Amino acid sequence: SRRVDLAKLTPLPNLASSKYCLADPGRVYLVYLPEGKEVTVDLRGADTYYSVEWFNAETGERRRAVPVRGGGQVQLTSVLSATQTVLYLKRVGK
Repeated sequence: SRRVDLAKLTPLPNLASSKYCLADPGRVYLVYLPEGKEVTVDLRGADTYYSVEWFNAETGERRRAVPVRGGGQVQLTSVLSATQTVLYLKRVGK
């Protein structure tokens, strides 16, 4: 909540295969994975790059991953060993 203005995010479960997504489409996506390590996210909102960061929902541990390009659906795999994770995608640049 320190890094994201949650008031600007809308629940959009259809954007993530986990069905848990808060987003400002084309800008910021927060995706919760209650179990499993893979998720598909619909990034058709902008054909640009997104920084990728994973958070362990239980311990707060976080790790960055390689940026991804939007413009379509992307499949991402958590770099954490945790079962419950949060994926934070943020548009790079303007």
